[in-house]
Amino acid sequence: MRPRVLCAIILTLGAQAQGATLSIVGSDSMANLLTAWAEDFQRIEPQSNFEIQGVGSASAPPALAEGTADIGAMSRPMSDQERVDFRRRTGHAPHGFIVAEDALSIIVHPDNPTGALPLEVLDSLFSATRRCGGPAINGSWQNVLGAEGAPSGVTHWPEPVVRFGRTATSGSYGFFRRVALCDGDVRSDVVHLPGFAAIVNAVASTPGGVAYVGERFINETVKEAGVAIGSQPLYAGDPGYPLSRSLYLYINSTSDQPASGSLCRFLHYTQSSAGLRILAEAGFRGTPDAAAKALGDVCGNP
Repeated sequence: MRPRVLCAIILTLGAQAQGATLSIVGSDSMANLLTAWAEDFQRIEPQSNFEIQGVGSASAPPALAEGTADIGAMSRPMSDQERVDFRRRTGHAPHGFIVAEDALSIIVHPDNPTGALPLEVLDSLFSATRRCGGPAINGSWQNVLGAEGAPSGVTHWPEPVVRFGRTATSGSYGFFRRVALCDGDVRSDVVHLPGFAAIVNAVASTPGGVAYVGERFINETVKEAGVAIGSQPLYAGDPGYPLSRSLYLYINSTSDQPASGSLCRFLHYTQSSAGLRILAEAGFRGTPDAAAKALGDVCGNP
């Protein structure tokens, strides 16, 4: 059954009248992948039902601990505090595994002449504290292009810099802040939007726009700027690309408290040949060996 859209990021799939319902809460970066998995799994088990809420990675740990979600999807690992809170509520640690790899890409308007931006320049663009040691950059792209370490060759682009990013509940926000801003404070003038599609649209319509988005959200309306390491421009998928990241699924189970049959069948499906094919089609890179070992601890072998 095709999904019925309840709002931009909450989907219900299935007849709701038969079989168990699996609730998945968390990262909206993973929502399309999870929806594609659920739709294909329903082909195998037509009685299965799914509720998928892509409201940000921070929503996953409490929903999982409270029992309102069967699976927590996160574009970052649980923080130490989230693990402490989870253990306090459940009496045990969460069980998670890396299900895929992807990357955040830097995008600008297609007319922007800039090339790959060093991490310290990204820090200057997005951070108020500049802990990565980047130069102070304010005003127009002309100042960015003329900054030390910025791409050379073009120095004139008078458009004002307009910054876009994710909201603080997003795992992408936390990952970008940690890696690109050296855990510094985000500038107060960054425009925070709830999803990558909205960010791409905003940059496409703003000549001075700059943002970070999941690599598979890039389309022909924007330009991928890349990240420079020394003199080498790198892009999502390149070896050594610094904004590559892991995506996680968490469940509220332990080796002493195994997961349910329907949950395990779906999780094993995600690592099957069909699940990995859909993962690749969605623009992610799989991690089947690591995932299979972690799954075996609570679900056994398929």
